[in-house]
Amino acid sequence: MHLASLGADERLLSEKVETVVKRIMANDEDMKSLDLRDECLGNGGKKKEKASASASASASDSASAEYEEMDQGIEILCGALRESYHLMDLNLCGNHLNDSDCEMISSALLTNRGLNSLHLAYNLLGDIGAKEIASSLKIHSLAMIDLSYNNIGRGGGGHFGVMLRKNKTLVELNLGNNVLGDEGGHFLFDSLTTPLYGSEEVMLAKSKIYEEGGEVGDLGEPFNCSLTSLNVSCNGLGQESAKRLIGVIQNNMILCRLNLDYNPNLGHTEAREIASAMRLYNSNLQHLSFSDMNCGNDVAGAFAKTLLVENGGLLTRLSFSQNALRSIGVNRLANSLTTNAILKFLDLSRNPMGSKGCIHVGEALKCNVVLQELNLSCCGIDSEGCEVLRDALKINATLKVLDLSDNSLLTQGVGYLSEGLGCGKEKGRGLREIDLTNVGLGVRAGEALGKALEGNLTLEKLVMGSNQIKNQGAKAMAAMLKVNVALRVVDLSFNGISSVGIKSLLVALNVDFDADGVTNLSMQSMDETIIKDKMKTLGQMGMKKKDEEVGYIAHRLTQEQEEQKLETLRNKALELDLILVGNVYSKADGEVSR
Repeated sequence: MHLASLGADERLLSEKVETVVKRIMANDEDMKSLDLRDECLGNGGKKKEKASASASASASDSASAEYEEMDQGIEILCGALRESYHLMDLNLCGNHLNDSDCEMISSALLTNRGLNSLHLAYNLLGDIGAKEIASSLKIHSLAMIDLSYNNIGRGGGGHFGVMLRKNKTLVELNLGNNVLGDEGGHFLFDSLTTPLYGSEEVMLAKSKIYEEGGEVGDLGEPFNCSLTSLNVSCNGLGQESAKRLIGVIQNNMILCRLNLDYNPNLGHTEAREIASAMRLYNSNLQHLSFSDMNCGNDVAGAFAKTLLVENGGLLTRLSFSQNALRSIGVNRLANSLTTNAILKFLDLSRNPMGSKGCIHVGEALKCNVVLQELNLSCCGIDSEGCEVLRDALKINATLKVLDLSDNSLLTQGVGYLSEGLGCGKEKGRGLREIDLTNVGLGVRAGEALGKALEGNLTLEKLVMGSNQIKNQGAKAMAAMLKVNVALRVVDLSFNGISSVGIKSLLVALNVDFDADGVTNLSMQSMDETIIKDKMKTLGQMGMKKKDEEVGYIAHRLTQEQEEQKLETLRNKALELDLILVGNVYSKADGEVSR
């Protein structure tokens, strides 16, 4: 088994566990992060391997020794962690760690004083392992732990609930894709909210405590005051969890990021109550992921009210993907966007809104001045929706990222978008990234897009894989790349481009190439002449020549700004990545070798 640590943040691939352990025990200051993903350090996946090796008649003594060493891997590592104080980040994802391994990890955490984040996703942890980890976190000052994709159930939820009432340092907890169930979620959310002393249930409990000679403090332990991020996606949460979550929304002023994706048992009623609670109690939540719930238009309307500016919410990111929203539900959300002054990220992907829904969103973008990222992937949008988006892109100056992948935009739709992108001639104003993967983009659309982007000064990333621009569209892109000074990433994967089109692209960038495939090409071979040619294009747009040795720069800038501008453009040119995966390319075409 080979594990290597060649640098502070490099992945371990070659050194054995013992060598890594020596560096940890020596408290090597350069080892801040240790990535041991998928190294089979745990015992959960070895019982079958050892049984198979023992049953084999050809199993050698060396093989047995290797299995014995593997068994000791997690134990040796944990022994070193006990006294470590420089290692801050440890990744043990996908290591077949089971409940017995968690006992060793927990023991190590009790004395470790350096670890800040621990990744234990994709393992075999159950409720017993969760109990061990939770027990150590009552003492250890860990800030982040990832336990997603394990087998932690209601018991584990209870253990983490008890831990959270005592822990004062944990900031991020990821329990996504486990089996907490409704009761486990109930326990967890209980730890994040203060008791509601006005409720009848609590009043009866107080009376009973007084009768037995106790004090009010015996009613319950304090709630957690450190956790800011919680992921409980795909955990089978239901009505009881929703009730407790409403208490968290009402009382907890610390939690600001919550992921509830794929918990369909919450139901439409509970989803509306959660949205209403966010509005009524001025929720502290800033990031909410509420996707894959199939909750429909009514729930969208409830969240739309939460987004209205007069309700004073703090929500800056909302993921509402795959929720069966049609145009009427999208319209409700879009109406709130016209006045909302906080939301910066909105994901409406995989909703059957169609172009009618897209039109509502486009009209909202004409008024919205804060939204920066919008995902409309796989929404059934066609050219009709693109026409309104074109008009919005001409007006909107704040939207930076737009995802329209997996829609049937076709040539006409992309043509409309090209007109909108052609307006990006003011630095810092307009889209920086657009995803047009699998939108039915053909040769003519490729030509129109290339022409529109020749003078665009804002777009930095263009993704248009899985289309059919072919050689003619590739040539249009090549012509654009000769003069465009903003793009850093262009993805033309799977576009039916042959070696002829690929050659035109690479010649435009002055990059030699071989016949074994061209991927992630960079313009490292670009010389000063090519840079000057790019700068000359700027001169044709109202800029003047300053010096033959450095090219052309904007005459409106000061001397210091001119030098900075030139350096920035040079860096951008040298960092451009052209991705051409999945296109036809043959050595028989006789192209120039690298």
